[in-house]
Amino acid sequence: MEQQPWMRGDSNGKLLKYIDGKWREVSMADKLQLSKTEAQVWMSLYQLLMSPDCQQKYQLHAHNKSHIMRLRSHLMETVIDQIPQLSELQRYLTHLSVMDPPTFASSDLVLEQVPEVYDKLLRENNHQWQKIADLHREKLFSPSATDLQQQAKRWVEACNWDMMETLSGDAPRCGHCGQQPATKRCSRCRSEWYCCRGCQVNQWKKHKAFCDIIVSTASMST
Repeated sequence: MEQQPWMRGDSNGKLLKYIDGKWREVSMADKLQLSKTEAQVWMSLYQLLMSPDCQQKYQLHAHNKSHIMRLRSHLMETVIDQIPQLSELQRYLTHLSVMDPPTFASSDLVLEQVPEVYDKLLRENNHQWQKIADLHREKLFSPSATDLQQQAKRWVEACNWDMMETLSGDAPRCGHCGQQPATKRCSRCRSEWYCCRGCQVNQWKKHKAFCDIIVSTASMST
């Protein structure tokens, strides 16, 4: 009730309310007019606080009482005029304000969170933290040249052109004229297709730089 997420202002200073699934502009005169969302919240609070079962099971100690009493500032006459049942809630809050919270017997059930995993890690690795840090630095943050080459090789294998073309399902297209299907492939990088020798020769000046990059990357990973 204090946050009022169903109401906000826009960049132009206009008041908006969430009504029937949309943010709608309302005038300041209609600000206190309850929307469906507000009414549902009030009725939910009414059912929870006025229900006999809830009153019997809910532990109304000082902390909980202080939170419930904060509803009084929002339970204005304009709200009660629109939802008359809330007058009973108002009387209940008035009675609650002058009554002392009852004392409750301590519960036989005690729940305690025990950090077993954390404690086990501390016991098993006591006085070894520097050794663990050195191992992580070596394995995770300082890869050797061999590790880098193996990683590059895995990337090249994962980006294998033959595999990607198989998964795509489309026939190769000529890199020069766009004709489909293309039956000839660049013998160096094997990533570009052509429909004939003439298209391959005409495209070579543009394709050469890309072809060199692919070939050099593949040679580094081997």
